[in-house]
Amino acid sequence: MVPLRYVEDGPELFVVLSSVAPGWSSATLRAGGARLLRPGENVGSAGELRAADLVSDPARSEWVRREFRRKYGAAVWDRYFARHPKILVLRPAPRLSPPGRLALIRQEFDAVAPFYPASVASNPFERYLKSRALEHLEELLAGRDPLLEIGPGPGFETVPMVRAGHRVTAVDLSPGMRQALAERLAAEGLADRVTLRAGGLATIGSDLPDLAAGSFGGAWSTFGAPNLEPDAPAVARGLARLLRPGAPLLLGLLQRWAIAPLVFEAARADWGAIRARQQRPVPAEKIRYPLDIHLWTPREYARACAPYFVFRRAIPLSALAPPFASPRLLRAFGPRTWAFARRLDRWITPRLPALSEWILLELRRSPVPAPGASPPTPAAPPARGPTETLYRPPGFGGA
Repeated sequence: MVPLRYVEDGPELFVVLSSVAPGWSSATLRAGGARLLRPGENVGSAGELRAADLVSDPARSEWVRREFRRKYGAAVWDRYFARHPKILVLRPAPRLSPPGRLALIRQEFDAVAPFYPASVASNPFERYLKSRALEHLEELLAGRDPLLEIGPGPGFETVPMVRAGHRVTAVDLSPGMRQALAERLAAEGLADRVTLRAGGLATIGSDLPDLAAGSFGGAWSTFGAPNLEPDAPAVARGLARLLRPGAPLLLGLLQRWAIAPLVFEAARADWGAIRARQQRPVPAEKIRYPLDIHLWTPREYARACAPYFVFRRAIPLSALAPPFASPRLLRAFGPRTWAFARRLDRWITPRLPALSEWILLELRRSPVPAPGASPPTPAAPPARGPTETLYRPPGFGGA
């Protein structure tokens, strides 16, 4: 039993999720709903059967948030709910229908799409990580058009890449995220350089059946999609059909054995999060993510992508960025502290790559044909960029 604060509109009941006990909300969504007892009802009664979903309409979300604040007061709202954008809606239902894995992913990203850009803008750690990834994308994908991006969200990397002159096909499971990206591109006059498509990482080959084999000169997917997909071989097969031989594939991965997040969580005495990181998959809500997360080592993911892709390198993004958002830590950083921390991180990260939670895994499309495709003509690997310190996991010596 979980006591809830709520507001109602007709038959629908709305709950603004807080940080106090988020695990119950993930369990409710996975089950497809829950039984609801009204105040004063006997705990042993059957209760009302309610189907659960996340609110994705911005206007509806704003109404719920306004009513919540009015009903419970500014003090309660500011303490528990103001910083949390997700809202659960419970509707009367004759029975519960648990959603599939992809439906859960759509729910989560649709629900946060209107708030996600502001959330990242308010967190310098996230902005720094995305800027580090973008630096490598710009270097490694130069001259590779057209490009394919999977999981663009509202376009943190899409828009800068398009501004740099690239043409991009951006594929996302979430209608809310596609809408957010479309609005941003239209506002900046870039819509004609981006093609938006619906699809997922493991189903990319079948989601784009109208595109010919070898349509793209490079592809990337960072900060989320690869760690939400358990079937890495399916990812490799689908992308192999769409990429030319020698084309780079860049995947942003949460490292399985990264040291920094373990140190941060030990400092907070969050032993549950440390134990959760050893599980496969990491259960939802255990390490700040509302979905099951699949952690990989570079060796594991590269092997799973063979023979369609060959490993080139794993680039650590940040040794010092914490694995959580801490308002207290953010308040402690002034402009000079931020500048020093960035310089220090850029110096430490290539020297101690095992600290980094996030890595950018560089693979290259091999000459092996994808299933059902004609054998491609082998292409020489492109020249390497400027020399830098690389992270080479055991067993991957040489390029």
